Amino acid sequence: MVCASCGSKATSVGRFCPHCGVPFSNPVAPPSPYPQSAYAWPASPIARVAGRIQHNLQTLGGLWIAYGVLRLLTGFVGMFFLRSFARHPFSVHRHYISMFDTGFPWASGILPFVGTVTIVGVTLALFVGFSLLNRKPWGRTLGIVAGILALFTFPVGTALGLYTLWVLAPTQARFEYDAIADRS
Repeated sequence: MVCASCGSKATSVGRFCPHCGVPFSNPVAPPSPYPQSAYAWPASPIARVAGRIQHNLQTLGGLWIAYGVLRLLTGFVGMFFLRSFARHPFSVHRHYISMFDTGFPWASGILPFVGTVTIVGVTLALFVGFSLLNRKPWGRTLGIVAGILALFTFPVGTALGLYTLWVLAPTQARFEYDAIADRS
C-alpha cells in the first residue's frame, strides 16, 4: 500500500502510515491466522446458501419422483376401494344380515374425480422431479408452487413441501439456482 501523504510504501499491517502517521483511507486487514482449506465453511451467507442448494438439489429431485410414484400407488388403492364399495359394500353372509345391498351410488360418481386428481398430482410431482434433476430454468418456480400445494397432503406431502421451500424459497437461492441452471 502506498501512503497518499508521503508516498512511502507501507510494508506492515496497520491503519496508519509507519513513516508519517497519516491514517490510510482503506486500512489493510491483518492476515488470517487460520489457513483456508477446501473444507472451511464459506465466509459469506450467499456462499453458504449456494452450497446448500447445490448439495440438496439432487436429493430434492429424487424425493419428488418418489413422491409421484407414492401418489400413483395410493391413487390406485383408493380407486380400487371406491370401486369395491360401489359394487358390494360391507356384505355380511347372505343367510344372516346384509347391509347396504344396493351399494354406495356416490362412490362410483367420485371415481372420475379421484382418477383425475391422481393423474394431475402424479404428473406434477414427476415433472418437478425431472426439472430439478435436469436443472431446468423454470424448475425452481415450479418446485415452489408444487411445494406449497404439497403442504396440504399430510404427512409425506407436508414434509416434502417444507423441505422444498427450505431449499428453493430463499432469495439467495434464486441466484444460485439460476447460476446452476445456466451452466447445465
